Amino acid sequence: MDTMTEPLISQDFYDQLVDLVRTFPERAGALIDDAGGAPTRGSRIDRELGELADPEPLKTSLSLGAQALEHAADHLFALSDACVSPVKPFAALTLARGVLESAATALWVFDTDIEGKERVERGMSLRLVGLEDQRRLSRASPAGLDTDEVTRKITSRIEEMMSEADARGVEPHRNRRMKVDGFGSKMPGRLELASRVPGGEFDYRLLSAVAHGHSWSLLGVAFKVSEKQNIAVKSPEPIVLVYVCSRAIEFFARGLWAHVYLHGWKSGPFARLLEETYNSIRLTPEQRFWRSQASAHM
Repeated sequence: MDTMTEPLISQDFYDQLVDLVRTFPERAGALIDDAGGAPTRGSRIDRELGELADPEPLKTSLSLGAQALEHAADHLFALSDACVSPVKPFAALTLARGVLESAATALWVFDTDIEGKERVERGMSLRLVGLEDQRRLSRASPAGLDTDEVTRKITSRIEEMMSEADARGVEPHRNRRMKVDGFGSKMPGRLELASRVPGGEFDYRLLSAVAHGHSWSLLGVAFKVSEKQNIAVKSPEPIVLVYVCSRAIEFFARGLWAHVYLHGWKSGPFARLLEETYNSIRLTPEQRFWRSQASAHM
């Protein structure tokens, strides 16, 4: 299949973009490795850790954020593969949704507008959601497995979390039924997390529709009506894939930069990587969110 049908999108540009989807997280990962992983002395994270009587919960939150960023990077690698001929459009958009979800989660944990206590609360909220998911999974397990014991252990771990929160002065958030649904505040859903990035709600709703196989979305992004046969033929529009790949890169870039900024790593190499990447995919100066922080953090 000839990938390019749009006159404004050359094959060279498309190929370069698809390559960037892979090389951008690879190069970012190499820079993080070079930085050493630990926060720089005097950085935001270094200060937040020093202000807490017990820094371990904050370290756990940071670990969850880094894990989410790694998960997003894995999806970017697979997205790049899905966009190579023969293009797998539905897989590509589903993978892009995975990038958005995980990058938005990382960005929530690495939010530069909050302090250590709230970062701890957000990490605890993520852990609570994970434990609740495990409990539901255990209850849905096939007959014959010792699910009762597993469920008891998970329930015990949740109770331990509640005790830990109380000991640290962390307030659980309760819904109208008085069920705990987060710490400090309600744990946001995936859509709400994605919506924190400009344009994220539109992206997440579209990609979710494709991931769930809704006919209107499948027809809209990857089918054309054949004039000869009067039937729908799978023929993905290059502009759709270009948009999705660009947005996946943008989401990952935001989570990456917040991670770098909070840890106080030398921003120059990361800023240059972002500038080079955004130049390649023709994003405007207004979209280069890192510039104000980079200039004060070189």
